[in-house]
Amino acid sequence: MSASYVNEPGKVYPPDKYRRNTALYIALAVLGLLLVILIAYLALSRESKYETGMEYLQAKDYNSALAEFQDISPKDNDFRRAQNKINYIYGVKSFNDGNFDEAKIYLTKVEPSDEYYNESKLMLEKIASNVREDELQTQLSEAKNKKDTVIIKEKEPANTGGNTPIEKPPVKNTDEEISKKYITQVESLINKFQTTYQSSENASVESKRNYVSNMSSIMSQLNSLSYNANEKNALVIDLKSTAARWMSKRIEFINKLISENSVGVTNTTRSSKEEGDKLYNMTNNQLTKTKGFYNK
Repeated sequence: MSASYVNEPGKVYPPDKYRRNTALYIALAVLGLLLVILIAYLALSRESKYETGMEYLQAKDYNSALAEFQDISPKDNDFRRAQNKINYIYGVKSFNDGNFDEAKIYLTKVEPSDEYYNESKLMLEKIASNVREDELQTQLSEAKNKKDTVIIKEKEPANTGGNTPIEKPPVKNTDEEISKKYITQVESLINKFQTTYQSSENASVESKRNYVSNMSSIMSQLNSLSYNANEKNALVIDLKSTAARWMSKRIEFINKLISENSVGVTNTTRSSKEEGDKLYNMTNNQLTKTKGFYNK
């Protein structure tokens, strides 16, 4: 007579059935453990936005890198490092465009702990060298002009008895006037973008596609604005930068809604909207601060 095994109080199982149950439990436990390991591996091996941005940056694909770094949440551990990279990229782009004053503002914001600090410092030294060279050339030109100048007495216009006005040379705009005009242009685009965004929020998915196209067009207009002041104001530059980040985040949010075929906010898009809200407040605060600087 074969022995029986008790698995539960008052319940007796034959040996074969007991062994089968035990093997099944062990198999399920092993399978569960493997599943946990697989999930953990996938989570750890997934590339972060910062790492993706670094790959683009190392490949000198600055626009793609910028998009990745700007998408990093302030709550993310990589946020501070991402801000350094954003300043570095804007600095490089301005440097390459010959906008040395603007480049200097961005490059000085790169922290010494950042791996691109030395490159930023090198560009700042080149900018300083260019400025000194330009100043030297200006001084030499002025000295040469003084040496070669022949003083000619201007002949007074004959009095014909008429009241013909004498044309005055055109007056160049001052840096303050240029900055104020630029701020007005940026503010106009901010308001235009916000109106379009508000219309897109609760629109149908199909309408959202049209709105996001208009939003992208407005953002392109912002990015193409040229700030031509000789002495560029850091507040003005930061205003454009903050507005661009805000617009980019709003466009990303609407695109996510479109991809999910959703009219309203979902759990997966909520964080993107909240980040956009924060950036909108930052943009308005920066606008107020910048306008206040010139309205003292």
